[in-house]
Amino acid sequence: MSTADFQQQRVYDYEAAVVEPIAHFLLSRDDIRALVDRMCRLTGTPVPDIRFLGSTTIPCKAVVGPGVYRIDIADWGRTPPVVLHETAHLAQYADLAGRRELMARNHHGPVFVRLAIDIYSAFMDVDLDVLEKLATAHGVVFAPRRVNTTNFTSVSF
Repeated sequence: MSTADFQQQRVYDYEAAVVEPIAHFLLSRDDIRALVDRMCRLTGTPVPDIRFLGSTTIPCKAVVGPGVYRIDIADWGRTPPVVLHETAHLAQYADLAGRRELMARNHHGPVFVRLAIDIYSAFMDVDLDVLEKLATAHGVVFAPRRVNTTNFTSVSF
């Protein structure tokens, strides 16, 4: 964990306690591709390559660099919250303020959390105010609302 990524563990703890229990079931590879495709299209983020890793111990991650634009999903991370978390990193890269966070080596900063909360609310049909209140209770800092996300279409699982 980078020292610049000051709230990475708090974000993980918040997601484990609040977000993951909402939709804690495994998706098929086709379901993951469809979810990533839909989220990217609705947020204006380019659709990444998806690499499926047959492991239960390695981390899931978004990878963006010269000639690389993908998300890696390990077997343990084939749940809606994990897939949405990684695709939120891609939305962070596409957002100017989010890109500044990434340049500062802060992958889980306030802009990322704002994007993730908006995405969780829209795709998992959870009240935005509830997600924000619980994030605050977990000590997670998030950027103020900037975008009306009512154009997102809820995804049924």
